[in-house]
Amino acid sequence: METTENNDPIYKQYQLIYIVFVAFYVILNFIGSPTLKWNYMAIVAITIIGVVKFSWQQIILNLFFLFFIEGQGRILLGYNQISKVIFDFVIIIAIIKSYIVNKQIINLKKVPNFIYILITLHIAWYIFQIFNPDAASVFSVLGASKIYVFPFLMFFMFLINPLSPKDLERVHWVIIIATFVQVALSTFQMNLKENFLINLAPYYANIMSDRFTGYNFRPFGTTYAPGGPGVYLSYFSAFLLFSHSKKVLHKIILTVTILFSCFGLYIMQVRASLLKFVLIIAVAGLVKLLINKKNLKNTIISGIFIIGTLTATLMTVDLNKMFPDLDLTQASQRLLVFKDIDSLKGRRISFDKALNTIFRKLDHNPIGLGPGRTGGAVSLAKAKIMADPVYGIKSTWTFDNLFISLAIDLGWGMLFYTSIIIILPLYLFFKTIKFYIKGKGTEITAMALASVSLFVILVGNWGVIGIPYNPESFCFWLWCSIGLNNIYEIENTRI
Repeated sequence: METTENNDPIYKQYQLIYIVFVAFYVILNFIGSPTLKWNYMAIVAITIIGVVKFSWQQIILNLFFLFFIEGQGRILLGYNQISKVIFDFVIIIAIIKSYIVNKQIINLKKVPNFIYILITLHIAWYIFQIFNPDAASVFSVLGASKIYVFPFLMFFMFLINPLSPKDLERVHWVIIIATFVQVALSTFQMNLKENFLINLAPYYANIMSDRFTGYNFRPFGTTYAPGGPGVYLSYFSAFLLFSHSKKVLHKIILTVTILFSCFGLYIMQVRASLLKFVLIIAVAGLVKLLINKKNLKNTIISGIFIIGTLTATLMTVDLNKMFPDLDLTQASQRLLVFKDIDSLKGRRISFDKALNTIFRKLDHNPIGLGPGRTGGAVSLAKAKIMADPVYGIKSTWTFDNLFISLAIDLGWGMLFYTSIIIILPLYLFFKTIKFYIKGKGTEITAMALASVSLFVILVGNWGVIGIPYNPESFCFWLWCSIGLNNIYEIENTRI
């Protein structure tokens, strides 16, 4: 039977046990103990028990933690096939549980009909791809459903199980804690470099190879990629602004968290993540300032305090002197690219070239080459793609652009998926403007912050194939659901 109250003694005991394992997980990471693998597996098992036993709202924080560490779990388990789908498996259990409890998979009232029509057309086109003669294999098409179909089921579950303002406040604090853990661990790893990680799990050597060692080392935190924590810090950054607390202590904690995040993103050396973090915090902060009419004075003072502290810190702190044991030369050099706009533009395909590439791909293969031809999904049938005499690996070059990737995989069917991921953020944006004009204040905070995050994620995919894959997939559809649930709540509230 589902537990719905947080004061349930069984729930409290469960969370106490979970916190103990989480604490040990963090400690073992700093110690560098290979037993971390067993602790990870225990956390997965405990999380699954929680998903089965408790409500979505009660277990959401546990899922957030698992989301933050499942990347490292893949490495700890040697990147075997099971390790790659552990988080997806947990979400599948949550989806089944949601269906059993709510007696529905889709809530047709929360999303405009045309979005559901587009999703239906996308899935129908995807089913058609199973019979695509140019597909690498039926297995690769079915396997790639993980990135092209499964996220919609996750999205529907998010919609059916809305997070209340209190739940979002709890997520706010979890993100603050996760930020400090990720940055502290990344700093620690930056100091000890690759040998420390290889002793923790030998598979780290496979991922780093010679590219991310020594002078070019980047910390992993608890993710699966060098500099990986930056992606999580940037896409979850809007959660830092969800609290409406007026307490001075909270403002200080928030300021320190933002400062800590900036430092962490600096040593992680992923420029795109740093840029996205700054954009989301700056724009979301401005948006919150505009909608927070009742506390406008306090919001302005808070903004001045945060900006002033950040500016003063950047002008006065010498990171090389503060952290003499860290080699920050490479991190500093990578940031210099922001001074050369032309060089920065040259690192991404131009709009005209991208459009030409997309239409050329569509002209050559109107129905596409089949899902699994691009991005991380290539691994599903890499040998067959490499050996393909007509559409080999060169035919699937994407310039690290999501929309070129969609054209190659789905052909003209890309229009359905592309329309969905573009229209949803626009829909949230226009709804935010509409409610703002009607005089809504802090009630629209969720949809406003979701809109900002979604636009940054979407634009960022011009230079990365991200939205179909975690962690971006989880973040994108979570933000969509938060915004849409906020709209539904406002439109169905009778005053």
